[in-house]
Amino acid sequence: MLHGATIESIDASILTTSDGKSLVNPFYVSDMAGSGDDMRVDEILKKLASALIERQISVAGLFSKLDTDDDGRINGPELHKGIKNLVGDFLSPGQISKVIQSLDSNADNRVDMYELRVALERVK
Repeated sequence: MLHGATIESIDASILTTSDGKSLVNPFYVSDMAGSGDDMRVDEILKKLASALIERQISVAGLFSKLDTDDDGRINGPELHKGIKNLVGDFLSPGQISKVIQSLDSNADNRVDMYELRVALERVK
């Protein structure tokens, strides 16, 4: 039990609880250590920028799709799930950390709307 919620599903590195929260799975171990962790952040951002165009949504719309708990910041599990849903890529926790670190200009380990907008403008 997690504060009254139970784990409903396990999707490799992400656990989903009965109350809809996504949590990093502390027991996840990649079968190919380090594989893919070197995926370049700009490749991921280009895919997100393409998703904006294809889905005809604004940066604010993308942010809203990624920020599922509506706290004004995108955390690792939210980014993981959003990238998987929007562009179909399954990123490891290490890759997600690299993306967040490269976008996070205020060092709070989260991505806010401004940080996402700046990052996406760089790839255009």
